[in-house]
Amino acid sequence: MYTFSLLRKAFFGWLLAVSAAYAQNLVSNPTFDDGIDGWQTSAGAEWMPTFGYEKGSLHLSSRSGTATATQCIVIGSGNTYVATARVDSHCAGARVLSVLWATTEDCSDTADFTHGDFASSVAAFDWELLTVTAASPAGAHFIQIRLFDADTCADDVFFDDVSLQYDDIFYDGFDPHSVD
Repeated sequence: MYTFSLLRKAFFGWLLAVSAAYAQNLVSNPTFDDGIDGWQTSAGAEWMPTFGYEKGSLHLSSRSGTATATQCIVIGSGNTYVATARVDSHCAGARVLSVLWATTEDCSDTADFTHGDFASSVAAFDWELLTVTAASPAGAHFIQIRLFDADTCADDVFFDDVSLQYDDIFYDGFDPHSVD
């Protein structure tokens, strides 16, 4: 009886550790509380220390053209991921969270994959949560998270609380398209 109890505790401890590993945010510096380190930024991107969902944020200004911030992250091929980001802007639709795939560690070959997935903002003047769920295609070893402000609105946008996690629902092979 005592051995069974220890074995059960060990199993549940292992299960908790595995679950925590898959719930881990893979994005470096997701909250922008202390700057924009870890992100590759274009012109028009800057850290906004006094405005964010909780503290700081990434400010993208499209007043002088398209502004982006990207991060290239190592992934496992064949997994499904969920990317999220909070966005606040004065113009809906042009603010985008994109997930792109790559084989190179600098994500310079994202154009080699036929598609990426994205979510666009629909609200203005309030924080909105954008969510993208995407399965990595065969051959992809890296994922690029791209925060994007197109120059269609010529206004400012703020991003905060960016995350990328394994999708636990799809991790076990569940496919909603195969359900009858």
